[in-house]
Amino acid sequence: MNATVDPAISGAIGTVAGLILGYGFDFLKEQWKTRLAFRQQFAKQKFEAYAELWSMLAPISRSEPRNELVIRKDGKKYRLNSENMKRFYERFQRFFYSKHGIFVSHYLRGLVFDSRRAAYALIPETESVLGEFELTRADGQGLRRLYEDIRITVRSEVGLRDAPRPTEQQGR
Repeated sequence: MNATVDPAISGAIGTVAGLILGYGFDFLKEQWKTRLAFRQQFAKQKFEAYAELWSMLAPISRSEPRNELVIRKDGKKYRLNSENMKRFYERFQRFFYSKHGIFVSHYLRGLVFDSRRAAYALIPETESVLGEFELTRADGQGLRRLYEDIRITVRSEVGLRDAPRPTEQQGR
């Protein structure tokens, strides 16, 4: 009887081990599928958020209709339109605290808030908060560089690092 019990016990142990391993692999597979679905949904929502953000960046470009630009260049002179600047940063603030804002990276948020501090620091104390005034060449170029960094970062963070640069930047 010893000879018949040993194969039966080892068969039962093998069956139980197979069931446990099969269940374990199924569990891991389902967990992997759930994580993959979450990552795909997250990527889709992030792309939608960044597409919405991209549509808001026109005022900090170089080719938006001139009356809507935050900073424009006339010949060698740079001019800052504080009304457009205020409107742009208010719109970003609303976006940041919307359902899309959670997807904005810490780095991008820092760039936008740094550019806001830099832009507001350029408003002379003697000027009214709303209006248009001239900037030094260095200040104008510096602020434009910050705005360009924002646009490049938005494209980069959705995976468009190697995509052609925006049309507005090709014609420099």
